[in-house]
Amino acid sequence: MNKTNRTLFLPFYRLAWLLLCVLMLMPDARAADSRALAATIASQLSATTWFKEGDGQKIVYFFFDPNCPHCNEAYERIKPILAADRDIQMRYVPMGVLLPSSAGKAAAIMQSADPLAAYHRMEDGYGFSSQGDGGAIEPIKNISPNTQKALDANYAILKNNHIPGMPLIVFQGDDGKPFMMFGAKSAEFYRKLFAHIAPGPFGGGHSIP
Repeated sequence: MNKTNRTLFLPFYRLAWLLLCVLMLMPDARAADSRALAATIASQLSATTWFKEGDGQKIVYFFFDPNCPHCNEAYERIKPILAADRDIQMRYVPMGVLLPSSAGKAAAIMQSADPLAAYHRMEDGYGFSSQGDGGAIEPIKNISPNTQKALDANYAILKNNHIPGMPLIVFQGDDGKPFMMFGAKSAEFYRKLFAHIAPGPFGGGHSIP
């Protein structure tokens, strides 16, 4: 590969380039603004309640609603990445805001004996439940005060930071700065993006046993 080709090729693998892809339909100034917003959100992750998949050193926060179709799309496209890279630790942050059944479904996951297993059943069967389209888990009526408080705190991060879509993904980039994006992207995009997760402590918050 000659020098000219290398110059064109290398930036494609930089996190900054991926950020521009995420924001290509927005004004250029929004790219810098999004990194500042990502830092703000990262400072608030200690208020989240989540359950995790994996014990790896590359931590990713994934905010979802059980009835969110874009969250399900992202889930399906990210699954192969998690299977291939055991050093990724996904921290799933439930919310319950999209539909009347959302809070009951999120609570059903959080209050189950195995939240991660309940989450996988819900997403793998998305669109099939007695409640109609959405996450395939029956909503519960008896949401504990602690669960409702956690759901409200999780959603407050999106609401207070004016994030307009789900899922919200947050992690520490390998350029030394927090990164955030929302909405569903292609499987190839996630594969390239997740190659830029920095290992090490990040976020904080409360793990559901």
